[in-house]
Amino acid sequence: MTGLERTLIQVVRFLDDNGVPYMVIDGIANLVWGVPPATIDVDISVWVDEDHLQLLVPSIAKEFEVLVDDPVDFVNQTRVLPAKVPNGFRVDMVFAQLPYEKKAIDRAAIRRIHGVPVRICRPEDLIIHKIISERTQDLKDVEGIIRQQADQLDRQYLDPIVKGLAAELDRPKIWTHYLGCF
Repeated sequence: MTGLERTLIQVVRFLDDNGVPYMVIDGIANLVWGVPPATIDVDISVWVDEDHLQLLVPSIAKEFEVLVDDPVDFVNQTRVLPAKVPNGFRVDMVFAQLPYEKKAIDRAAIRRIHGVPVRICRPEDLIIHKIISERTQDLKDVEGIIRQQADQLDRQYLDPIVKGLAAELDRPKIWTHYLGCF
């Protein structure tokens, strides 16, 4: 087991033990769907209501090395909690709050990593997560995911969401970039 896998499993077990809905996103999810990650860390999107957030963040701080001084305030401002697993890798917990993020967490695919079930963001939702970014690497990731998964993607689910985001954000290049990937 690699250090990255060990880190992922520790975080997943903590979230499962605390009843926190989650999905693995970014680098590890890229890897699962056939695209080598640009970074080596663990990124996890979690869904908690505001009351539970105030209780969960201190629990995370007891279990892992939190990399900010005031974790509750930091999460309230940024929706992200950077942490490090003892003898492990960096973990960024992203506290989701948008309806599409909740839906993506609910739809997450289960993959076993060393016998441990891990909820991985589906490729369609990873594309949605990344396509609204303006970061070059995220757009390259979208291209790679589509190249690797094109025939398996649920376009009836994905196309209206991407088209809708492009319209809502008044960024038509999102839609044209997406279509150009096929």
